[in-house]
Amino acid sequence: MAIFGSSGMARAILDICDTMDCQEAVFIDRESGTDPISGLPIVAEKDVQGLADNGFLFSIGIGDNDIRKRISQKYTDLQFANVVHSSAMFGRGTRESLDRASGNIIMAGAIFSGNITFGNFGLHNFNCIVGHDVRFGNFVHLGPGAIVCGNVDVCDEAYIWTGSMIRNSNGEGERITIGEKATVGMGAVALGHVPPGQSVPPNRVFLGSGKP
Repeated sequence: MAIFGSSGMARAILDICDTMDCQEAVFIDRESGTDPISGLPIVAEKDVQGLADNGFLFSIGIGDNDIRKRISQKYTDLQFANVVHSSAMFGRGTRESLDRASGNIIMAGAIFSGNITFGNFGLHNFNCIVGHDVRFGNFVHLGPGAIVCGNVDVCDEAYIWTGSMIRNSNGEGERITIGEKATVGMGAVALGHVPPGQSVPPNRVFLGSGKP
């Protein structure tokens, strides 16, 4: 596995790779490193194609949604894998949905109920919990311990921070939407739609807007 980045998030992905029995792994940074990190070499970004030619799969170990998006768009010919910790749990049909997507990161302790739809390049952090019938867009980020209850749409590049919660909707016709590039702050609770680009402050209860 070749992991873009070499900081904390990249090292967390390496821990996942250890549970997947990866045979070889490297970090990718702007320049090659003289000192290994966590025992791994750092390969310069200019040498990415050589890694691909040698059969490496790729992952983006960067928490920022926008940076993950830029890297994925820069390297459209690379094969980005889903990196899934062995302790993650999946309900009926959900793992199959994940396998149809690419570039997702699923960390230790994550729990997903049934009938969940994944986009590409999502980051689902430690011990997050996702209820039934949730639909994820691309480049989303769930922080550690975040909870998304059932019948919620999490749109592209939404960021649901550590310990925050999205309420369960009343059904398919009344799904709650977390809009594109919306942010739900650390420890906040969203009880309704969060419009695109809206930021819910940390530790607040957000009643939601009338429209997604």
